[in-house]
Amino acid sequence: MRTRLRKKYLPRSYYQRLLDQWHRLSQGDKTVSRYITKFDESMMRCNVDESESVILSRFKTGLREEIQKELFMREVHDLELAY
Repeated sequence: MRTRLRKKYLPRSYYQRLLDQWHRLSQGDKTVSRYITKFDESMMRCNVDESESVILSRFKTGLREEIQKELFMREVHDLELAY
């Protein structure tokens, strides 16, 4: 039912715009917890079917540089651990 409603009422470009927004998502001046919330919301809306390592890479890319360095130094290779 949900799929039919989406096809009927959402423009074809809707899904592509969601993906674009998710790919451009960055922490900016948001707290890490707010960034995590936005990241998860976007990922669920996009119905992402990617490996955890790809998702983790996208997540880390959107973080501020000092936090990215911290995750690198701690050798974080798991999304839940990164959160």
